[in-house]
Amino acid sequence: MRVASLFKLSSAALLLSVIGAGALAFSSTAVAKDQFFQDGFLSEVNWKVEPYIGADAMTRVMRYKDEPTHPFQEHLDTFQPFVGVRLHKYFGIEAGYQQSEKGTKERFFNPNETPVFFGGGPMRLQDSDDPLNTWFARLDLNTTTTVKGWNIGLMGFYPICKDKTELFAKIGYSNLDLDTEYRFNSTVAVTIAGSGFAGVDYGNLHDNEGLFHLGLGIKQAFSHNFGGRVFIHFEKTARLRLDSQTSIVDQMNDAAAALGILRVDRSNVIAVRPHNSWSYGVGLFYTWK
Repeated sequence: MRVASLFKLSSAALLLSVIGAGALAFSSTAVAKDQFFQDGFLSEVNWKVEPYIGADAMTRVMRYKDEPTHPFQEHLDTFQPFVGVRLHKYFGIEAGYQQSEKGTKERFFNPNETPVFFGGGPMRLQDSDDPLNTWFARLDLNTTTTVKGWNIGLMGFYPICKDKTELFAKIGYSNLDLDTEYRFNSTVAVTIAGSGFAGVDYGNLHDNEGLFHLGLGIKQAFSHNFGGRVFIHFEKTARLRLDSQTSIVDQMNDAAAALGILRVDRSNVIAVRPHNSWSYGVGLFYTWK
């Protein structure tokens, strides 16, 4: 009986020890979890709903592929209003709408040049194959380019000086329109015959694509509600492509084309393809706190 009693007492003591250890472990876990919610990433203090609005002024740098004559404006001043909501100390959501200026550029070509337009082959502006009737041409190319569209993305924030100065990043989606208008002023003269020809031709190319968007910057609070930011953005605009089934020669006057005054060694397609672009700028914002 004594052995059995001692065995029961030992078993009870062991059971109480296990229960005590489990309770202590659970209590420690609960404390650690509570501490995590109080001081860590998921702290109730860090969760907040702070809507904000603002506007950015920026310059987009967008160059074009296969364009040795550089007929397009590559720097576009752009205005962007934006709205956002901060959901946490470290992240939020922001959406904006970009509208660029009409970037114009004029490019003059003389008979000594061999221009290449819109990704095609060279245009021959001078020909002396016929010794009795030498001709030459001059071209004045005017282009107007605009970029516009909306974007939305996830914002990340990292405080570097209390709550006044923060680094931020944005990753998301842009839906952009690229519009290009172009005009050719062509003048052709035949030296011996003493004849000449002049014409004006117009065209428009357009494309719309969804693009990857990435931004980095730093923001500074000027007061409790107002602040400013500087940033740089990257967008995968190489996805944009402007095509037309009408070649340059088809847009010249029928009479000039029939006489062979302008010779174009190229495919019957106009193609405009930009590189990936980046923007830099500054902005102001107002936050409801």
